[in-house]
Amino acid sequence: MFNRGPPNWFWPLFGTKQSESGFPLGSACLLAVALFVWFIDADLCLNPELVLPPHMQVWRLLTYSFCHKGAPSLLCSAALLIVLSQRQERRWGTVRFLALSLLSATAPALIYALLVYLGVGSPGPVCGYSVAHFAMLSAHCRHARQRKILHRVPVPALPWLVLGLTSLLLPDSPALLHLCGVCVGTSYSSSFVGWLEKGEGLAVFRSLPHNFFIPSGTRDQLPLTSTDRRCEQRGYRK
Repeated sequence: MFNRGPPNWFWPLFGTKQSESGFPLGSACLLAVALFVWFIDADLCLNPELVLPPHMQVWRLLTYSFCHKGAPSLLCSAALLIVLSQRQERRWGTVRFLALSLLSATAPALIYALLVYLGVGSPGPVCGYSVAHFAMLSAHCRHARQRKILHRVPVPALPWLVLGLTSLLLPDSPALLHLCGVCVGTSYSSSFVGWLEKGEGLAVFRSLPHNFFIPSGTRDQLPLTSTDRRCEQRGYRK
């Protein structure tokens, strides 16, 4: 079930094999929280007027990402978590993936709230995990060693292309919030992503099975090309 998804040309961008088995901890936790919030039907949407003074309901900067207006939105977020996010987790490791995922939800939301407060965009409640997906995709595309998809589309342009198509096909989508997500994801530097690896030293992670908790280990934090993967299989690097 979890191995079905985009065609083979898509996977080198994420630097992991399509046939890897298991469902890692980070993606499973994010999916479980999204489903739980859906079942309890809680009002946790992001409302810029509520997260800024005087209300200061700052938890909405994160909880909105697990709140979905309808079943189609929830199914889309769940499908991306199952198909793509677990492969990002296998590349970055569980700790870095979770840290980046939470940051990819909260940072764009804070920027969005400030922009709305300054009069840019229209106020109103927004929700959905799509913002974090945009930010994580942008981070991956910024550092990808694969330069083009299908020999035509530059990899760094992929998030912007998806953003444009989403705004065109789904005019009711929060385009400004998605734009904030793309900008935040593009800003992640290699040194910052590497610094997040320090969280793996916590003892609670050491007892988890390897196919459930993905350590950074010897894998690079950046995606590998097909040439790099062939070199790894032969026991050396370029």
